[in-house]
Amino acid sequence: MLVNGQTIEALEVGFKTHYINGGKTHKSWWQKVAMEVPSTGAKETYGWLKLIPGFREWIGDKVIHALSAHDFDIINKAFEMTVGVQRTDIEDDKLGKYKIIFEELGRAAEAHPDELMAELVSMLWSTLCYDGQPMIDTDHPVVDAMDPDTGDKVQTWSNNQGGSGKPWLLLDTSRAIKPLIRQPRKAYNMVRMTDEGGKTNENTFMRGEYLYGSEGRGNVGVGVWQMIYGSKQTLNAANYEDAKRRMKLTPRDGGKTLKIKPTLLVTGPSNEAAAKALFKTDKLTGGASNPNFNDVEMLIVDEMG
Repeated sequence: MLVNGQTIEALEVGFKTHYINGGKTHKSWWQKVAMEVPSTGAKETYGWLKLIPGFREWIGDKVIHALSAHDFDIINKAFEMTVGVQRTDIEDDKLGKYKIIFEELGRAAEAHPDELMAELVSMLWSTLCYDGQPMIDTDHPVVDAMDPDTGDKVQTWSNNQGGSGKPWLLLDTSRAIKPLIRQPRKAYNMVRMTDEGGKTNENTFMRGEYLYGSEGRGNVGVGVWQMIYGSKQTLNAANYEDAKRRMKLTPRDGGKTLKIKPTLLVTGPSNEAAAKALFKTDKLTGGASNPNFNDVEMLIVDEMG
């Protein structure tokens, strides 16, 4: 095959088609756990996360809810994957393998936000949120909250059931505001190192290859701790019911509960069988109806172990 500008342009059209088709093979899941907050700069500041709306009777002046005193930023990062197409493969018309390569490149671009989210989900016990505490923690600060179990005023609230086993999470994903954040800055897109002004670029001249790749920019981060509850206890009916109960009692500042309703359980492969027994089996051992059948959706994330 004669290698010239027209050939390279035609090849790029084909490679891009393979890239797009590869992206269609991946079914993304990050939308199940995170809200998308598009970014317009190097970072975004999330002081507003503390402002979970709640109405009060209007007596006297309105109460102005200020932004959180904690500066909570998610800094965008740049990501790339690059492949080389050998000039000799173009000359010899040996291009079949590149269909597979570019399809995988497209799939990887679509899957990368999920990979970032999976890594974040597995680290919630150590990742700090807007209040300066780990996302899953025993002492998130609240104002004038009442503990329904004791009737006592409390200044902190726990969304951590404790334990030392494989982790699992309960999330309320029914609202506009979600526990985690996906922050896109620049969409993943296929790019090529071009020959500018009709001149061969250095990489083509020195190495005999044309460079193609995918680039994207953005990040993921934690959102509102009240919308998530974490446990490393055994995943069974008793611990699930306790976690669900405590999550439903979660207060906002002022003491009133947020009316949280768990909708999604996230865990790893080690807990998959236990999760299916809890939520996907309609009958218990002995034949009684399972009260937790389809109580929440399930999401298995490999990185959670």
